[in-house]
Amino acid sequence: MKRVVLVGFPDQYNLNITNNIQNSGCCNEFTKKYTNLQFFRDYKNESADIIFLDSFSKDSEITDVAKKIRAIDSEVFIVGMSMSFNPILKETFKKEITKSDFILKTQDNKNYITQLLEGETPGTFNENKKQKSKTALVVDDFSNTLNVIKFTLEKNNINVITAGSGEEALKILNKQIIPDIIITDLNMPKMDGFELIENIRKIKEIDKVPIFILTTDFNFNKKLKAKQLNVTGWIQKPYNSNDFIKIIGNALKN
Repeated sequence: MKRVVLVGFPDQYNLNITNNIQNSGCCNEFTKKYTNLQFFRDYKNESADIIFLDSFSKDSEITDVAKKIRAIDSEVFIVGMSMSFNPILKETFKKEITKSDFILKTQDNKNYITQLLEGETPGTFNENKKQKSKTALVVDDFSNTLNVIKFTLEKNNINVITAGSGEEALKILNKQIIPDIIITDLNMPKMDGFELIENIRKIKEIDKVPIFILTTDFNFNKKLKAKQLNVTGWIQKPYNSNDFIKIIGNALKN
């Protein structure tokens, strides 16, 4: 049974989340605080297992508030909430706040909340726990592209690990994190996509993982080199998101 605190304005979407928490049967203590000031005045270390934190606040930015919470309580799981999708806010929040996740209040979060209260952390990647959904490693030096791909894949129940460079991707893979699929940009500084793929194919545990190149480049010789490196597919930017998901989905089924 979990102890839960919700911090945010009492709008209709928070009411939906409140009802889902109270009806889950997995919460034995539930408290609502409508302002950050009210929350910090009352909260003590280990007062809750989960905190739902509303992004709609006039006095503080949600990531800054979460950092203050983390300074007080190192163990509580923090769920950021927003009315509209903001991939940069979500990415920043999950990157800077340990033991956290980020959800849309406008979505049906009943199953998510039930899973969370039962002790799971849906929507997050845990290298020590086998996930029901597949995992993709996405590599691109352009953060906006990473955010768009991450959103598209996660919306289709695919866990996503992102890397802003080939070097960062190799560090992730050298931690023995094994994705089910790798999607990489081609033209990146320092280590380009081809060099990254060459290095990946040398790692025994992942040398057979499907790799897709996602690029604006359209060059016959480069496509030939990709084939020689046993690249699974070449996806041209700009791409249709439905076609993209179909291609990736088919590769994950094999």
